[in-house]
Amino acid sequence: MESNPRLISRLSGVREYAESIMKIGGTPGAAIAILHEGELVYSEYLGLRDQENQLPVDEETIFPCASLTKAVVSAAMAICVEEGRLGWNTPVKDIVPGFHTQDETLHQQMTTVDCLTHRAGMQSTLYWLGSNNNILVPNNKSLDFVNDLERVERFRDHYLYNNLGYEIAAHVLNSVTGNVWDQMLQKRIFEPLEMARTGTRAYFRTDNVAKTYMTLDDASNIEVTPMLSGGDTVGGPGSAMRSCVKDLVKLYASFLNAGKHQFESSTTSTPGSPLKQVPFLWSPKISMNPITYRETSYAMGWARVQTPGPMGAIGINPSLLAPSQMPLVGRGVPSTLILYHQGCMPGNLAAVNLIPESRGAILVLTNSLALNDTADWLGELYLEAYLDVQEKNDYVSLAHISARNALDWYPKLEAELSRMKSPESPPRELPAYVGTYRNRARTMMLQVSVNEQNGSLSVIFEGLKDEVWTLFHNHADVFTWLVPRNDFSHRGRFTTNWFDTEYFIFNFYGIPDDNNIVGLTWKHDPSLQGPQPFIKE
Repeated sequence: MESNPRLISRLSGVREYAESIMKIGGTPGAAIAILHEGELVYSEYLGLRDQENQLPVDEETIFPCASLTKAVVSAAMAICVEEGRLGWNTPVKDIVPGFHTQDETLHQQMTTVDCLTHRAGMQSTLYWLGSNNNILVPNNKSLDFVNDLERVERFRDHYLYNNLGYEIAAHVLNSVTGNVWDQMLQKRIFEPLEMARTGTRAYFRTDNVAKTYMTLDDASNIEVTPMLSGGDTVGGPGSAMRSCVKDLVKLYASFLNAGKHQFESSTTSTPGSPLKQVPFLWSPKISMNPITYRETSYAMGWARVQTPGPMGAIGINPSLLAPSQMPLVGRGVPSTLILYHQGCMPGNLAAVNLIPESRGAILVLTNSLALNDTADWLGELYLEAYLDVQEKNDYVSLAHISARNALDWYPKLEAELSRMKSPESPPRELPAYVGTYRNRARTMMLQVSVNEQNGSLSVIFEGLKDEVWTLFHNHADVFTWLVPRNDFSHRGRFTTNWFDTEYFIFNFYGIPDDNNIVGLTWKHDPSLQGPQPFIKE
């Protein structure tokens, strides 16, 4: 640390701003680490891992990492390619016999690279994740769930972020290794790097684990169930990693050092490192924004941006600033490539930024789904200090703006639904709507019943007691399930404007001139062109 006092001075000088950003967003605790020349040079441990017991954050505090998992799954795939178990361009159908999407282009042409780069044009439903981090789709229905997905964009021509591409990649890993995908991460990456406090299963450790929180409208917090996705659940391959600063410093140092060695030596492996083909993992595979002065692309578990350029594209801040653009990071200093990723699940936010040229990294772990993407703002704040940017962005003001805009989400949706609302009663008696409704693949189930206590309809996702929602009549045969933002927070649900009005609408339909309801439509995925049918049993 003493070898670079100016760098340390710059990094320590932003702590006050970091604490302000955390307070604005409503984030109880954060662990921050900065690497330079492949070594840890600075760390900050701010706030609390446990508000009830007033326990502080430290280097061994385990946080959910969410989508930071993607880079590690991509690295596991690279090991398999290096060992000749498959090729990057091998079609998935040749490896996973059960892979047979309804879209013939995806079925015939989708490769491992397509799975890991969000370029397949495949819809990206989050239905699998319910309240309190429950996983709604059983693991034995994983392929059925994937096979029912539609292609909503041109194949290999459009960036569309999709956790379920990694679900497919996990089936590839299972097939070529004969083991569950996360066992390979543990044996081939975590254990060789001595990452003893890193795992992919819920509650794999109970000592020094951060409690997870949702942030309410007043920036206070409510504790929620921590992330439950894992090596044995749907959604795990894109989100399951839990870790601490002490371990992740080893992981990202290994990425940076292996990347430098393999770039300079034109090889695909590095002595002493488990990571293979890092230059390929880092190389651009699809443009994230085709109209830009500088590169913004996605690699394999990593987004790429050439500074000065916008960051944070994988999190919630861009939508919270819209129609304004994300700020340009790194103005007035020499241009450099940044590789970054974010993680976001109910109860946590995370971010990592790599600077390959200087083997630098900024790592941020937090324990709340805040009013904004606090981890992203903190990561950019420390990155500009690391780069010695003089024309710094005002991240405290950006935190205020994005947090304020987050509170507009519910009133906006409520107003839209109110404009549609009719004063008339439903055209049918409520029992006509009662029944069990399933999608085409029978991987999604909605149960509609009459609540005898208040005489309203209720919908239950997958028959789970945590998933009972009141249905409010809107007009004709249309009912909605929107509730105030704080109610979603208390139930550990996403409270972001990723979800529009249509997400909260069920449109029941029947046979003309017949009182019977035979199905409903629901747009459970914003990337769909329209709502999907659920047939009544």
